[in-house]
Amino acid sequence: MHSDHGSVPYTPYFCEENIWWLARKQIDNGLPPAALHVLFFSNANQSALMLNQKSAAPGQPLAWDYHVVLLVVDDDGSWIMDPDSRLPNPTPAGTYIARSFPQQSLLPASYRTLVRIIPADRYCERFYSDRSHMLGCLPAESFPHYPIIRPAQDAKPITLAEYRNFSAALDDGSRIVPLGGLDVDSA
Repeated sequence: MHSDHGSVPYTPYFCEENIWWLARKQIDNGLPPAALHVLFFSNANQSALMLNQKSAAPGQPLAWDYHVVLLVVDDDGSWIMDPDSRLPNPTPAGTYIARSFPQQSLLPASYRTLVRIIPADRYCERFYSDRSHMLGCLPAESFPHYPIIRPAQDAKPITLAEYRNFSAALDDGSRIVPLGGLDVDSA
């Protein structure tokens, strides 16, 4: 997969916005929207254990309350774009899943990763975050330097809190599956 993700804004700890920009760039570059899915990783405990993340010491796991990546399915296969990963960007989706998550059966059920699969075009159209979830966690200078991402005109917003609520059904075509039930070839 050739991926043009140069000139896309990136801010550490704002994966939901980083992926919004990546998805928007892929759509603007002509990739068919059906080939793009935003994946939110979390669980009821808001503790998704991940490996190979830049924010963790090399070789150490990291528990994110949630993490967001972009799945691209094209003629060359299925790819994950994750600018927070130590793995190549993009990485073949199966490799990404195998190298980014511990074996789920070894984890207590409440800590196993769930995935909210969202059509990327709907995410780009409806995503909204006021960034309040990071207030008090990061200094002001660590916040993105561009304006808050707002939904398209006349689109009903879906907030970051709603996307993170894995017990909520949303009207954007998204669905929730266990990590082991994620079919990265078709999403």
